[in-house]
Amino acid sequence: MNDRVKVGLDEWMVADAAKADLMTDGLSGCVAVCLSGNGRVALSHVYSGCDASNWATYKEQLDTQFTASGLGDPSKIKAVLVCNQGDNPSATPGQESGKDWLPQQLKRWLAEKDIAATIQQDNGCRISASGDSLTCTLKKDDTADFYRYDYKTSRDEGGGVVLNQDISSKPIPAGLPTIRPSERVETAVSLDQSAHPANGLYRDILAKLPADSDLLIGHEGDRTDCYSAKQGAAALTVACLEKGIFGSVNTVEQHGDKTIAGQGSMPESRVYASVVTDDAVDLSMKHLSARAAKLQNDHDAPSQTQTTPVATQDVGTSVRHV
Repeated sequence: MNDRVKVGLDEWMVADAAKADLMTDGLSGCVAVCLSGNGRVALSHVYSGCDASNWATYKEQLDTQFTASGLGDPSKIKAVLVCNQGDNPSATPGQESGKDWLPQQLKRWLAEKDIAATIQQDNGCRISASGDSLTCTLKKDDTADFYRYDYKTSRDEGGGVVLNQDISSKPIPAGLPTIRPSERVETAVSLDQSAHPANGLYRDILAKLPADSDLLIGHEGDRTDCYSAKQGAAALTVACLEKGIFGSVNTVEQHGDKTIAGQGSMPESRVYASVVTDDAVDLSMKHLSARAAKLQNDHDAPSQTQTTPVATQDVGTSVRHV
């Protein structure tokens, strides 16, 4: 059975059709561009904020990623657009009102490439391909659990994905899958407590937050008493664990609106993880702690001999990475 990979806002993803299905949801004004060709599937979740005023910028990125996708002969590419607003063309092309403009503009964009697209109505979809056939299963007709459990996102490696790019400067990866009830994380311990399995990484990140970090603005005392610093360190700990960074980091830096951690002695081979600083402050410490425990325990599982059962906590927190 193919992996399922969920595409986030303003992401463009291409996968080997023999290894992965691509899917997305949350299409409230946004449009899913679904393509297949040359044994591949491609999907982009185009933000509803794409309009006539910024179309030229979006089009440049869409053209770039389309060219890089390796879908083969345009005359053989299959295309479907999915959106919640449905197919409502204007008698005068380009004069559609409100949310009806974007799906029609994307349809015109594909037509310029000699690709005929249909528009289907729903707030989500999953695509697969076999031979010359593209199958677009609307969310309302699909298995509901596919959109909740056991999928990959742009944060994950593999899964048959051959291209993973952004089409704007502010992409948002799909939310993390919900942990199945049978796999709920067994922890009631917070990341800032020494008993938490990822506390060492958390403390290292907290200690290495730069003095001029936005997370420390207005705080001159012990950073372990600073709410925003603790939240930021917790969110960055989860981001690191998701990137395969365990134990400690070499650097923590702020670049613009992002806080970035790096592991590796040489800059050219360093592995990085990042979070949007302002977003991190708003995340639940309880959920971040549970997510971090799950990731750390999964990593440590081969060497563990026993675990101490404590209260369970379901996890559904999404950390925004860039």
